[in-house]
Amino acid sequence: MIATIEGNKVELIRVLGDRLWTLSSEYISLGELPGNRTLDLLHYASATLLGCTHLASWDKKHFNEKVEKRVNRANASTGLTALKVSNPLTIGRYLGIE
Repeated sequence: MIATIEGNKVELIRVLGDRLWTLSSEYISLGELPGNRTLDLLHYASATLLGCTHLASWDKKHFNEKVEKRVNRANASTGLTALKVSNPLTIGRYLGIE
């Protein structure tokens, strides 16, 4: 991951700070997602905190309707917006991008 970040000159900045870790922890404490999926939790939390409405991934095991419902249940309980989670092609259709 580090090689990819450095190779593509991606600049990482601390925009969300502790809110990101707090929301990830909230997902775990509400029992919505297991704590052993930290990277997945960070994806969901960062998308939520950045105001995204859709989250696309080819990883159907960790980014699917079942997990979407769990994340959105946690988001609703904390007053945050819901995410639509699916593969990039489906998200493209939802957004009218073909």
